[in-house]
Order: sequence, then C-alpha cells, then structure tokens
Amino acid sequence: MDFTIREAVVGDWQDAGQICYDAFKTVSGEHGFPPDFPSVEAAALPLKWMIEHPRFYGAVAVRNGKVIGSIFMDERSSISAIGPITVQPGEQNAGVGKALMKAAMEHADMRGAISIRLLQLSFHNRSLSLYAKLGFDIRGAYGAMYGKPLGRRMPGYDVRVATPADEAACNALSVKVHGHERPGEVHEAIESGDARVVERLGRITAYTRASTTSPTPWPRRATTSRPSSARRGASARPASWSRCATATCSGGAWPRA
Repeated sequence: MDFTIREAVVGDWQDAGQICYDAFKTVSGEHGFPPDFPSVEAAALPLKWMIEHPRFYGAVAVRNGKVIGSIFMDERSSISAIGPITVQPGEQNAGVGKALMKAAMEHADMRGAISIRLLQLSFHNRSLSLYAKLGFDIRGAYGAMYGKPLGRRMPGYDVRVATPADEAACNALSVKVHGHERPGEVHEAIESGDARVVERLGRITAYTRASTTSPTPWPRRATTSRPSSARRGASARPASWSRCATATCSGGAWPRA
C-alpha cells in the first residue's frame, strides 16, 4: 500500500476533523439524511479532545505527508469502542479504512480488551461489509432522533443531574442492559456534569450522558432498564429500518493478518 498508518498526534486534529466532516456529510447526503456535524469545527474539536485523552487510542492514515483518514477508540472500559473512523471521500475504496480498523483492533488486542463495539450508519453498506469481513457481528439497531426535547415531566419519574453516589447504580444498569460496565465513561460524565439519571421509587432506572466532553454539540446516548421496542424488534427488521446499527467483535473472532 502507498500509505502508512501511525498514531495520531495533536497536530492532526484539524486535518482529521475536516475529513470527518466531509466523509459524514457526503455519505449522509447521498442517502438523504442531514449531516451528523453542523460544521467542521463540530467534527474537529471532539477529535482533538480524544487525541489528548490518555484513555483514547487514535491513528491516522498518511500518504505523501498528508492525512487521508483517521480512527479513534475509547479504551475507558474492558470493551473498546471504535468511532469515529473516516476516510477522505476521494481516498475511499482503496484499503485505507481496513488498514485503520486493523491497527485499532491490534491495539485493542495488545491491551487485552475482551471485545470491541461500534455504531455504524446502517445505510452505508460498504462499511457494514468491511466490519463483517473483519469479524464483527450485528447486535442491535438504533434510531437517531433529532429535534428539541419536549421538556415534559412524567409523574413519579425524577430526572436530575447524576452525582458520584449514582455511579455504582449506573454501572449496574449498564451491565443489565448492555452486558458490561462503562466505568470510565460514567465516572467522567458525572465528574463533568454531563450525566443525567431517572430516579423512580428511589431506584435509578435510566441514565444518559454525552458521548464525549467538548465545547461542541455531540450525540447523547441513553441507557434504560426497559429496552425499547426498537431493540426488541431489531432482529426482525431490515438494516435500512434504523439509521444506526451496533456491532461487536469478540477477541476470539478478531482476524489475524
């Protein structure tokens, strides 16, 4: 291959951010969806935060001294989480994404991660095919919802800012819903004030957090003790039904190249 893969450094964040914005905007536009990021800055600043974070892994693909793609992986849990991975639109379909994925998977293997998870746009069949070839299995489907929250309150459900005293309950809820804890993510979200919990009858029944801490908007994820109908029916729906699919690769399924 005529490009190299190296670990990301702080000086890469602007180039990687531009590519991230262009790549997501292009594929979303091709399928009639709004872009995931409203601006280049909104895509780039979270990447800068991840490069500087000691518990994130980042790598870039470089050709002739120019960054043409990047990948980032959250290592704050025993299960690593990949995302985002993006390749400059003009450089796609040339093995760059596969090389970036292999670099991240090898890094996760070296640190002893028990598996890897990721979310991907289900309408992007090319990347879905790549993940399948690399040993990932589809575990569920999720919908991306946009708009202003209604701001309504439900009697008996108290939504409030999470406190350090809620950390154990949030991790227990994550194990119940996802099968594993997310201690690093939960701890940092509570510490930064980004986490919210739902308390009912003195018990934490749901929590939500920002995916990362940055000065720009970032999608939020929610964990609830009652799986939604979307999750229960995901296996019976076509891939195009939901905007996002989650895939998991266990350590034993990682390819050895």
